[in-house]
Amino acid sequence: MRHREPVTPEVRDRELEEAAEKYRQDAPVPRFAFYDVAFPKDREEYEALNKHALVLIVVVAQDGRELPLKRVYLRQDGRDNELSRFGPTFASETAPDSLTRKVLGKHREDSYYLIPVQTFFEKGQLLLDFSRNRQEFLLTEFPDEIDEEYIMSDKNRQPRKGVVPDTKAVFRLLAREFLGVEAELREEPKPQ
Repeated sequence: MRHREPVTPEVRDRELEEAAEKYRQDAPVPRFAFYDVAFPKDREEYEALNKHALVLIVVVAQDGRELPLKRVYLRQDGRDNELSRFGPTFASETAPDSLTRKVLGKHREDSYYLIPVQTFFEKGQLLLDFSRNRQEFLLTEFPDEIDEEYIMSDKNRQPRKGVVPDTKAVFRLLAREFLGVEAELREEPKPQ
């Protein structure tokens, strides 16, 4: 899923309420997840991120013991590669009187992961393993459409080996695309 506006906490809450409405007849749904991808805004940021994008994953579960997510990974060509989480995971509860809680569950987790842009051009899957009850939860399949000119014109979209995405650039992307603010970094968060 890709939004053109920042996917702020308010937008995430709205997405969950819309999903709860859609799955209302199936209530209670054991677990639900959605994602959003933020691509770098230009070639300079793309290079600073070592040809990565940032994925927001929002998960809601009826059973709190299923969280935190145990693993987020890509499956391509029969191999699994775990994604690197960026920053902390945010655990919370859905609003007490919300349709989200009634249909999708009480327990929520929001987290961010770095994903190589090349992934979007190759056949594969983005999968989640919960702490219990469910493994290989399919979040999305690749290839996927990308319309950023600077990515499309790049002849080698593979990340440079041994180069870590610039933490400040990742933080600015996260703040802009998932918090709706332009931010300057005072303290460096680290990939986890």
